[in-house]
Amino acid sequence: MGLVGCHVGLGLRRQARWIERVLAGGVAHDFSWERTHALNALVKRRVLRPDPDEVLRSLRDGLERWQRLLEALTEADLSRIAFRMGPNERSVDWVAGTLAVRHIDEHTRSIRAVLGDAAAEASPREQRNAEKR
Repeated sequence: MGLVGCHVGLGLRRQARWIERVLAGGVAHDFSWERTHALNALVKRRVLRPDPDEVLRSLRDGLERWQRLLEALTEADLSRIAFRMGPNERSVDWVAGTLAVRHIDEHTRSIRAVLGDAAAEASPREQRNAEKR
């Protein structure tokens, strides 16, 4: 469970960095599943048993970073391209409003399942999305 929390914290920083780079005049992140899996494997090898306090600090720092980033975004920033995967391009709005949220939702569900929490069922957001389909 600590490793999943560590993974989420790293994901928060990584995704925020993609947006920050674009806002600073850099290029969109060129996403690759191969590089992502390699990064995840490296983290898993280096962080066998993350310290619970470090995991919580990482999550808090990542969320605070996102809060500052979101508060600073302008309407024009939201449409800037921050993510590329092959021929597909995605905006800052998509990275912040879809990708980052989905990443957290999916891993929160797996943590709840490990804990045996009755809340391991679909989150309210997931239920709303399922109803839209």
